[in-house]
Parts: sequence; structure tokens; C-alpha cells
Amino acid sequence: ALATVAVLSLLMGPLVMPPESGETFQLSANLMLMQLVFQLGMAGLLLFYLAGVRGFNLLSLFGLKRQRMVMVPVWALLWIVPGTLLVGLVNYLTMPWLLGLLGQSEASPQLIVKALGQSPDAMTKLAVVLCVGLGAPFMEELVFRGFLYSVAKRFTHWSYAALGSALFFASVHGNVMSFVPLTLLGLLFTAAYEQTKNLLVPMVMHAMFNLCQVALMFYAPQLAQYLDKA
Repeated sequence: ALATVAVLSLLMGPLVMPPESGETFQLSANLMLMQLVFQLGMAGLLLFYLAGVRGFNLLSLFGLKRQRMVMVPVWALLWIVPGTLLVGLVNYLTMPWLLGLLGQSEASPQLIVKALGQSPDAMTKLAVVLCVGLGAPFMEELVFRGFLYSVAKRFTHWSYAALGSALFFASVHGNVMSFVPLTLLGLLFTAAYEQTKNLLVPMVMHAMFNLCQVALMFYAPQLAQYLDKA
């Protein structure tokens, strides 16, 4: 399980996203759709391994029969709303410490964040929404919670398995400044999965969190200008 997740982690993102060189990075619909295909492809390979090679019943394995579908978004909201507030608070408290540790006066945004704030065209926005609201939650929750956490929990206490999967999850994103809040977010997703026994709950939580972040990146500049004029 560790070897499989390590390989998948190395493949996530870097082979699809361009190198962050200078200010030349531009989002495009083709780039984001390629990322989406990559994400769904990685998830498909893992599902094939679990169902086709190992012979697991996926519905039973991921607890998809435990709850009615209508309850999944309800549980997701109950977990993600207070969880997001907690993650935001931890990020606010740890940011000065991390900046001091790295010798920086302020956090410089990633190029992907800058690109999202440059008002891309409608097709690119749609591709981004599909990528972060469908592909990323499906692939990452399947890999880190559904597979790594579930396997590790068989050999150690669930809390150690949760921490290990959360650290893997944060490391894959490759951003030092967001490592602590992403680790906490991973722990939140794992706790929701552990309590509900349904992988769809952290998937929906992940999608909600990502879409809120993207909406802020898309529309925060326009909102700031509107407030300044008001």
C-alpha cells in the first residue's frame, strides 16, 4: 500500500502541470482537462487493482451501501463547515511562524493561484471546476482515505493511520506554507470517513472545500473592487 501510494503521489500533478517558471504560466481549458483525465485515470487504475486484481467488492469496501445518498451531502456539510473554520484558524495562527522560519515577510502565492485570479475564459473556468470539484476529490480521497488509510488501519491504531495518510496528502500538494492546514484537512476527511464509514462523505467534503477556494480565487478581485467603489 505504501509503495503504491508513493508511486501515485509522485505521479499526481507534476507530470501534468507545467513547471513554475517565471510569470509565463497560463491556465487553459486543454491543460485542466488533461489534468482531469489524469486524475480519473489514476483513480481508475487503483479501482481496477482493488476490484479486478484483488477481487474486492467496492460498494462494501468503501461503505457505499451504509447510508442513503441523500444523507451524504448532509453529513458532509455538518463536517466541513466547522472543519473549514478550524483549518482557517490554524492557518492564521501558523502562518507567521512559518514565514519567520523561512525568512519571508509575506507568503507569495503559487503560480496556479495567480493564474486563477486572472479571470480565465468561461471554458477554462468550467474545466477548473471539473478538475477541482470532481477529479481531485475523487482521486485523492480514493487514494489517501479509501486505500492508504484503510490498509494502514489494519496494522496499527486508526489514529496513526490517519496521521500518516494526512501527511502524505499534505506532502503531495508541494506547498510548505499550506502543509499544516492541509494536514489538518486530511485528518478532518479521515475522521469523517471513520465516523460515517462512507467514502462519499469525505469526497463531497473535499469537493465543497475545493470549490469554495476556487470561487474565492475567481471572484475575490472583483469583489474587492466592488467594495472599494461602494
